[in-house]
Amino acid sequence: MALALNINMQGGYTLGLWKMDESVSELLNLVSLTPAEAELYQKFKAEHRQKEWLSVRAVLSSILDSYSEISYTENGKPTLLNSKKKISIAHTKGLAVVIISDVFEVGVDVEYLSDRIFRIEHKFIGEKERLSLVEGERLYHLYLHWCAKESIVKATGNRKLDFINELFVHPFIPESEGQFRAELNSPDESCGYVMNYLKYEDYIIVWTCQ
Repeated sequence: MALALNINMQGGYTLGLWKMDESVSELLNLVSLTPAEAELYQKFKAEHRQKEWLSVRAVLSSILDSYSEISYTENGKPTLLNSKKKISIAHTKGLAVVIISDVFEVGVDVEYLSDRIFRIEHKFIGEKERLSLVEGERLYHLYLHWCAKESIVKATGNRKLDFINELFVHPFIPESEGQFRAELNSPDESCGYVMNYLKYEDYIIVWTCQ
């Protein structure tokens, strides 16, 4: 299929979402891999990993005027070869999301709604955040907190951030889409973030661009 969703904020960012309905062979027909990418693709043996990898490039081909190969920094942050554009990538069960910006650092995360979030709640929710969770929307609210913190980690490229002590989500009432505020306070950096979010079918997508 084509893009399931394309959000283009003039002068800010473009976010594309791809639902993985195609087979691997169909996805291969939708993308034009560079020789280096084709060689890398051959290393993926699991079908779900092949589909994720190809879907990300299908999104990128759809939202860029000219395709750029993806590379990664030493800390795992994606970049676009021969381009100054910023990029962030996320994928989960059946869905791939890419956000790009000409000037701003970007971060995006996507998750499939599942009660497994309750098992790791203690790893990313602080006491003040726990008290602000909306009863009746607890599962959804938890995922918005998790995805927000993952998005900030991706935007900064700092995978050592402490989700409880250095990242904080301000209280908000969750809707089907909207914005809320978050903060990063670490010994090396202090910054506020505007988090954008939406619920797409049974998926949660959260991103930041600033």
